[in-house]
Amino acid sequence: MQKNSFLFATSFPTHHSVLIKSDKTKWQEWTFPPNCKTIKGLAGGAYFSAFYNEFNEIYVLGKNDKINNNNLIKITDIWYKLNNSLNENNEIKNLFVNQHYIIVQLQNDKLIINANTIINQFQKIGIKYVTCGPLSNTFIVVDKNDQIFNVIFDNVVKLDSKEITTTIKCIGCSDNSFILVTIDNKMFVHGNNQFNVQSGLYSTDKFSYITTPFEKESEIMDVKCGYYHTVVLLKNGTVYVCGHNNLGQTNVYNQVNVPHFTKLTHPLFENEFITKIYCSSRGTVLITKNYNTAYFIGEVIYSI
Repeated sequence: MQKNSFLFATSFPTHHSVLIKSDKTKWQEWTFPPNCKTIKGLAGGAYFSAFYNEFNEIYVLGKNDKINNNNLIKITDIWYKLNNSLNENNEIKNLFVNQHYIIVQLQNDKLIINANTIINQFQKIGIKYVTCGPLSNTFIVVDKNDQIFNVIFDNVVKLDSKEITTTIKCIGCSDNSFILVTIDNKMFVHGNNQFNVQSGLYSTDKFSYITTPFEKESEIMDVKCGYYHTVVLLKNGTVYVCGHNNLGQTNVYNQVNVPHFTKLTHPLFENEFITKIYCSSRGTVLITKNYNTAYFIGEVIYSI
């Protein structure tokens, strides 16, 4: 079964209302609803994208039959307004999308899942990070005490992170794996390492430290996960990859699975300085300094 993502489901810094999607061979503008003058946040998962505007209205595009049981729409090529219980006193802070959910984070750190399920437990301590993968069935919450929670719809489970003794800097989420980076440039993984998405280390009961080839090379700036591949960006502009490579999403020649973190190289961008990374389900995107160039690797070349 083919699984694609709305990859550039994110707002660019200087173009809040002009965003583009891929139509296989060309780029085109999305047509937004006429009352949406400012797109404040936009996110994409494997099957649909969502955004919210200055009025706290949420719109969805794509296959959204599991978003809201009261609004069943199988496929839509236009932005559809999602009924929700938000009001002007509950301003949206952020928006996230995975395979089945739209996760809304309010300014008071209340979470609303698919417009009708509310999670209140993070309001007292506060939320530091929320993240999910484009085809994940779960999402991760890191609170301001650096406690880590796995959320499957409304089921919140605290994960064992006793090995982590310094501040969490960033975290990535694939289908059943979580990749975490701390401020001292160490990496920890939690999950079943399917297709070596955890660079070979299996650890389903806790976050475990993993030795990486880049820990001493340069500061880790970001980590992103597709369905079963992981991409890491360093401060020096270098990118490392591991995991599933069935469609060339890690760009490692002649390997279906990349067992350990490997430096991403290609003649096209060997002299480029990479400053942003993104993952679709089975694709990778590299953005160069000043947004001059975007390089697409894997399935995303053919369809987003």
